[in-house]
Amino acid sequence: MPHTVPEFENRSIPVFISRQPVFDRKKILQAYKVMLHHAAGEDAGVALATEGMANALQGIGENARIFIASPPSVSSPDELFHIHKDRLALIMDCSGDNLELCIAGYQELKQQGFCLILDNYDGRSEHVALLHLADIVSLSIGRLSAADVLGLSRQVKKVGADVMASDIQDWESFEGAKALRFEYFHGPFFGKLHMVPGRSMTTASLSRVRLFKALNAPDSTVDQLADVVAMDPALVYKLLKFINAASMGFKSRITSIPHAINLLGIVPFRRWALAVIMSDFDNTTRGRELVYLALQRSRFLELIGTTAQRGGYAPDTLLLFGLFSKLDALAGRPMDELIDDMALNPIIKDALKGRKNSAHDWLDLLEAVETGDWQIVSNIVNKYAIPPAEAAKNYFLSAYWAKTVIGVLERQ
Repeated sequence: MPHTVPEFENRSIPVFISRQPVFDRKKILQAYKVMLHHAAGEDAGVALATEGMANALQGIGENARIFIASPPSVSSPDELFHIHKDRLALIMDCSGDNLELCIAGYQELKQQGFCLILDNYDGRSEHVALLHLADIVSLSIGRLSAADVLGLSRQVKKVGADVMASDIQDWESFEGAKALRFEYFHGPFFGKLHMVPGRSMTTASLSRVRLFKALNAPDSTVDQLADVVAMDPALVYKLLKFINAASMGFKSRITSIPHAINLLGIVPFRRWALAVIMSDFDNTTRGRELVYLALQRSRFLELIGTTAQRGGYAPDTLLLFGLFSKLDALAGRPMDELIDDMALNPIIKDALKGRKNSAHDWLDLLEAVETGDWQIVSNIVNKYAIPPAEAAKNYFLSAYWAKTVIGVLERQ
């Protein structure tokens, strides 16, 4: 499995590129909100265009729309971002610009057929001026009062725009926004544990959790690992098919689990086995996004572990940290219940359970990049003496890697 993007492996990619899924009322993924941030605080849009937006957006499905900020001065954003006009929705931003010129620029883009988004609408005068241009208007559920959300959503519906609830932090807020007839939903809620009262784990999910725990047992021998995988014939089939299709560079076909472990090594084999099991927890679009996120997190932390001058955790430990960080959301059970008897570093285990400790910085870094809290990103990379441009490049490469793994898994 390739770990880098060939055309970028020896070049600097100083722009953080993070994507946030946007769901509809049925929790089906409809779009991605893409955020760009230059590691050195420069203009991200220009910097990224010079690197190639087509490569930057690797892994975003062909049917998903792209929500991305674009200034009114860019006359052909579809050409800049290498995305067809029908898939592109431009987030309007007039901050720092002459309002009249800004409105005129977006009017021209709307006449060209571009979908326009008014982000974080709060009723301010400059927002009201843009409201009539918007096809989609987002309201920040986490920042507005319930009365403001209700009043502003009515304003939006009067002009005929769709309403998107943004910054949704939990499933309770998602249900509240659904009750208010919002069309789109965006925020970190999708990656959090969602327990349905009265619903227990399925037999299949319980089996996967047991496999997860058994595969993570320390000091496992080849025979012991092979016996664990043999507990699930479907896993044996999927894993062998995955490894043989994963461009590992082997000259001959791998025909058995012991054969695979001996060729790959115990640590890489365990990684792929955990990835295959994780991909089988939830077959919905939300589940697919959670698997992608867990894979990207694992690879990013692994890469960061090789560049951090402080931190105290081996790359393999950080890889498992990232991979397990979305296990509760995928399995639909509390993290304590899932990992309590797993052989994990105690500090890592406590951080996964939500306790603030030295290891929790890595989870904070992941969440800050994913939500666009660039000040926290800067604070943490500086704390661990990680070059910001290197962190941005590693995040890009981890996204590409996760996309490649997901592509192989979905062909099984």
